[in-house]
Amino acid sequence: MGNGCGRKWRKALSLEVLRNQVDTLAPKRHTQEDGFIGDQAHCQTNSDHNPWIDDDDGVGGVVTAFDITHDPRSGCDCEAIANSLQANKDSRIKYIIWNRRICCSYPIQGKGAWEWRAYTGRNPHTQHLHLSVLPNKGAYDNQTPWSVRVSG
Repeated sequence: MGNGCGRKWRKALSLEVLRNQVDTLAPKRHTQEDGFIGDQAHCQTNSDHNPWIDDDDGVGGVVTAFDITHDPRSGCDCEAIANSLQANKDSRIKYIIWNRRICCSYPIQGKGAWEWRAYTGRNPHTQHLHLSVLPNKGAYDNQTPWSVRVSG
């Protein structure tokens, strides 16, 4: 995927931990919808797939979003992942998008924190789950293992 909108970039360490856990829990899963960095179209938006967060590590921007491919036949069910992330209310989470729904870690649009509401963005997120982490180093680079399930 993309070039980081012309910037050097790296993945948020918390999201690398999550990817590694999902890969361990569902080792035969397909990954065609997985991704950290956005394509060129993302550069025209404020997407968390863009490396907009400056870090003092000298690498460049930090990408604070990760997409996980929905592949229940191979043990990676994004419904289970979404439900476990929502239920555990991990303090690193900014929001989760899955299957035409979004859940934010903060109140928004009349919904309380951690409540699902309709998501009407261009991509319905039915083939992958999107997870964004908060844009502070204590969240995005926190390498604590996630409490996550990949199957129901």
